[in-house]
Amino acid sequence: MKAKKIDRFIKYASNPFYDFIMDFYGKPPYDVYLQLLEEENKVKKRRKR
Repeated sequence: MKAKKIDRFIKYASNPFYDFIMDFYGKPPYDVYLQLLEEENKVKKRRKR
């Protein structure tokens, strides 16, 4: 994991939306962030084919 991503995550975690995301998704924003990243990558792979 790149330092830039970690830095971005730290900013993201101190976000006022942290609690909202916790409630909404029922898991920490970082897990949600990884999940969204994964889905985005799947879409990119599909487009390449």
